[in-house]
Amino acid sequence: MLYIIISSIVIILLIILIIISNKVVNIIFIKGDKPVLPVFKRDAEETEEDKLKKKKRKEWFENSQKDVYVTTEDNLKLHAHLIENNNSDVFVIIAHGYEGRGAYMRYFGEKLYDMGYNILLIDLRAHGKSEGKIYSFGYYEK
Repeated sequence: MLYIIISSIVIILLIILIIISNKVVNIIFIKGDKPVLPVFKRDAEETEEDKLKKKKRKEWFENSQKDVYVTTEDNLKLHAHLIENNNSDVFVIIAHGYEGRGAYMRYFGEKLYDMGYNILLIDLRAHGKSEGKIYSFGYYEK
């Protein structure tokens, strides 16, 4: 009788663990409509000088970048921003973080461009302008 009770408890705990694991995988790996991580606005903390720098960086980025695309083996179009520096033949590839996009990394792109590099700011699959529904964390993009 004791074995039946213990076995039942173990089975119930396994079922609960499977349900929770499935939810976690769906939240983290499957692209949804709502962001998993909150986005914090810090505009109130920014000085006017910071806002002006940010505006100039955005204008520089929009005027300097070209949209480029590549098609993957599984027939998805992946997007990147290319910023060419005529003084260099060296490229730096910049990848964004979870739920980000290449354009969010323009601060680093501008700094590296000023150091003389060509810049490629990529949108990983299911991010930015890239196609896809499953986050691969760069595994398929390697």
